[in-house]
Amino acid sequence: MCLLIGLGAGYGLRPVVSSESASDGASAKESAASKSASAAAKSASKAATGLSMPLADMLKDLMGDYDQRSARKAFASLSAAEIQEGLKQLAAMPKSNERELLRAELYRAWAAVNPQAAWQAALADALDKSGSMLAAVAGAVAKTNPKAAVDLAMSLGLGGKRGFVLSTVFTEWAKKDVLAALEYSQKHPEVPVELYAFTAGLAKLAETDPVKAANLALGFKEDYSRNSTLLSLMNNWIESDPNAAFDWALKLENPKMREDAVSAAVAAWAKFDPKAAMAYVESIPDLGVRKSAYQKA
Repeated sequence: MCLLIGLGAGYGLRPVVSSESASDGASAKESAASKSASAAAKSASKAATGLSMPLADMLKDLMGDYDQRSARKAFASLSAAEIQEGLKQLAAMPKSNERELLRAELYRAWAAVNPQAAWQAALADALDKSGSMLAAVAGAVAKTNPKAAVDLAMSLGLGGKRGFVLSTVFTEWAKKDVLAALEYSQKHPEVPVELYAFTAGLAKLAETDPVKAANLALGFKEDYSRNSTLLSLMNNWIESDPNAAFDWALKLENPKMREDAVSAAVAAWAKFDPKAAMAYVESIPDLGVRKSAYQKA
């Protein structure tokens, strides 16, 4: 009898359990459908805004703690549409140094994808009063096609922006091939570029071939540019191999070049060992070279 009652009770409970299970299943399906609809809506919103939310978060993080390497890495994978969206969002933010640095990095990333479109956008950029965005685009182009970058800069006509953009172009070109950049500059006197644009490229060359870098520096016709570049190169050469530096300088046949080179070497030496530098100056037999070197020291 107990068994029959138990079976009956169990049988009577089955519809209830079955009904509850069905109810739970329906709720689960409804919840899943709701989540799916919500995800679809978010996806649609994301597509409609051109990925504005992820970019907004990215830009906020980079603005809060700017680092050029991090910015370039973050922007390298962006499409042209995303870059334009990023520029639009940055333009709406308050002016700051970080904002302008990020804008320049976005333009560089755009130049890598579509240089002509990036250049036209930079030309029309009302916020670019100094030409920094134009320089960012032209500088990026110079890394792969320096002559085309020079043409872009020269198309600006007379004015401060052209000079700034040209300096950026030749700085980037010189980092890659300083000899080619210098030769182009010498063959095209109609292209006005300040000689300081080659300093970074010469310093890079001097790491592996200091003699070649120093000889290129001697080719600068302007005294100030030649002497300041020589001094910059000697600062590292004297520390690494002073004998080689002085040997090169003293063997120069042109008296003026020899005087400038020895003076630059002595001046660099005097920065970290002034007594030794002055002692060396006293041993220089040539009176003109000794006098110039003494003044530098």
